[in-house]
Amino acid sequence: MKQRHSVFVASLLSAAFFSLVLSFGEARAVEMPTPVSGIYTNDQAGVKMTFPDGWSGLAITSDTGLMVSAAPGGMSGGTPTKIMLLTIMDKSKVQTAPTDPSSITKDPSSTCGTPSTSSRQVSGVAASEITVECTNAGVASKVKMVVIQTDARWISAMYMAPSAEFDSDLSAFNTAVSTLQVNGATDIGGGVNIGLQLKVQSVMLGGKSLQVDVKSSSTISNFNLDEGSKTLTFKAEGQTGTQGKTEIPIGKMLNGPYTVKIDGTATTDYQVTGAGADVVMTVSYAHSAHDVAVTGASVVPEFPIAVVGVIAALIGIVAVIGRTRLFRNRIQ
Repeated sequence: MKQRHSVFVASLLSAAFFSLVLSFGEARAVEMPTPVSGIYTNDQAGVKMTFPDGWSGLAITSDTGLMVSAAPGGMSGGTPTKIMLLTIMDKSKVQTAPTDPSSITKDPSSTCGTPSTSSRQVSGVAASEITVECTNAGVASKVKMVVIQTDARWISAMYMAPSAEFDSDLSAFNTAVSTLQVNGATDIGGGVNIGLQLKVQSVMLGGKSLQVDVKSSSTISNFNLDEGSKTLTFKAEGQTGTQGKTEIPIGKMLNGPYTVKIDGTATTDYQVTGAGADVVMTVSYAHSAHDVAVTGASVVPEFPIAVVGVIAALIGIVAVIGRTRLFRNRIQ
């Protein structure tokens, strides 16, 4: 079984690489592969990603693109059963955009199911995510690919494994994707939006109950604001293997700058938009059950500082007027 799956992975790997090179047209000779493990950085493309511990492989470069492949224990021991790929492609030389599911289902020797597509936040922008299960020579395997773009390039991270073993390293892949940084990344439009539902929560702020309009694709519970530690905490739960996103009107409770932790570990997979009381934070994560903590620089006062200043000024003016002879004469 392992040998048959290795053949399938080899065919996918070959398809990925040759589509990378041949679809570009007249690519020049490929450079010699270079070893890769841990943090991979490509300064020219402005791309950086950290592969899981124990995964290593090779970076193969042509004049039109690059592909990094990594597997548990490396690539030198024959074709692996699990593999992660990072590709960087020149948009002007790609015939089929990687956001098109056919880019990973066009192998004629494989029978693939209907791909599922969704959106997720990567490197601070909306990326496209595609998951599909294919069968080759009676062996079922799953592929997940996350695609991000710049004005000039497509950047894709892909994970392939036997269907029965797919979930065992899915979290490692999602963690690797969460480390993906792309300079000049832009949102990918036209994807399937993650469905967000209004989930009204309440917290105590300044001794009063505050309604918080949270939007999320997850089940939200244990929503609480600790004014002493300037931290908002909540639990987000969803079906394992899917992506979750939660939008919080954080500006109504905490002032920035902010730090975000998921299950006690700091994350940068969040966005902050707006200003003042209209600041909204969007936190993204791979679904299971997560404890999310958002810490701000200070708690938003019951009255905004500007309002407090105006009230104080009015009180001062009234006090001064009250002490004047003119005012006393008018009320006698």
